Parts: sequence; C-alpha cells; structure tokens
Amino acid sequence: IDEMKSIYDPQLHSRVLVKEYVTDHCLDLIAASAFWLHHYGRNDEALRLCDQVVDTMLPVIEATELVTKLTILTPVCRTLVNQRQLSASKKAHELFRTHVSDPAALAGGKAHPSMSMCVPIMIILKCCSSEGDAYADLSTDVAYMLNRKDLTYPVFFETGALTRFD
Repeated sequence: IDEMKSIYDPQLHSRVLVKEYVTDHCLDLIAASAFWLHHYGRNDEALRLCDQVVDTMLPVIEATELVTKLTILTPVCRTLVNQRQLSASKKAHELFRTHVSDPAALAGGKAHPSMSMCVPIMIILKCCSSEGDAYADLSTDVAYMLNRKDLTYPVFFETGALTRFD
C-alpha cells in the first residue's frame, strides 16, 4: 500500500480514473486496505489510513461520484464500526450519511443501481451508533426491510450490502 500511495496522487489521477472506469480503483484499494489492516490487528495503522482517506482523498471526489464514495466509504465505515466504540460508530454513520446516503436519496432514480445498498448500510450504521437503544425511525427501517416488493434491481444489491458489515 505504501508503494501505491507513493505513486498515486488523488488530485492528479482520481478524476481520470473515475471518467474511464466509473470509480477510482486505486482509491478503492487504499480504502479497502484499512479494513485488512484492522483484520490483521494493525488497528492504529488502519485508523490512520481511514483518516487519510477521509481527510485527503475523499475531498477530491466530485459530489456526483456516488459510486466512488460508496466503494471507498464502505470499508472505512466498516473499520470504524469494528472499533466497537460509540464515537467511531457515530463518525461512520455521519460520514456515510453525508457523503453517500443523503446524496443518493436526492438523486433518486438517477443514481446508479448499486446505490440501493445505501439503505441497508444506513440501517446497520444507525443500529451501531445507537448504543443498542431504539433510534427514532427504527420502525420505519424495519418496515422497509420487511416489505421489499417489486424491486427494480437484483436483491443481491441489498444482501451484498448486509454481508459487508458483520
């Protein structure tokens, strides 16, 4: 990861990669590395990498590039939630809501089909950041998950989202 970070400059490369490939795969891999570092017990490095992604790489992603934001924030948020600290879970919830979920909701049907994963991910993040208590719109979220009919996309978009957070 250090070698890739030494070559990759998000301000120089990211827009070109997104234009060509829909998402910035270099940034995807850097963000995914945070979760792998956590998985291997290198928590301090994982959290530093999460901070680096959020502070220096996320800002160069255009507001309309929701797929890229989804793919980079999913492992970052998963790493934060797995810290089992309320403050980290709340940070993950706020990051995902601000950069992915709310903009995807505003885009509505114009958003990429993969953005359907936002709702189940947000439900998980709300649960993780609620200290085990019921949160304000829990009943709405439960009803949403139980009443899924006539999906306009494959169901694995949502179940895939659920498997990303264990």
